[in-house]
Amino acid sequence: MLYKTDITLCPSPELAQKYDYEFNHYIKPENLEEYYFQQIEFEAFTFSYAVMLYKYGQIEYIKLPEYLESAGTQKYIDSWLNIFKEQYL
Repeated sequence: MLYKTDITLCPSPELAQKYDYEFNHYIKPENLEEYYFQQIEFEAFTFSYAVMLYKYGQIEYIKLPEYLESAGTQKYIDSWLNIFKEQYL
């Protein structure tokens, strides 16, 4: 957890505190909704989903879970896709 040794590696002190709390109170994937709404898992999921979309395009059998779709997850995925395009990755 690099943000503990160098706070500048985290975008904000509040986010670093949230990460710290979630690492210490981690919810296992037994309850998927609670699991994916942890900031650390949400960010990991949206990033990896965006990578798949960027690399392979729309894949019919890979869909967002309904509870993530209704939570506005697509805007986070779209922001990652924009970053990838802007960086020519």
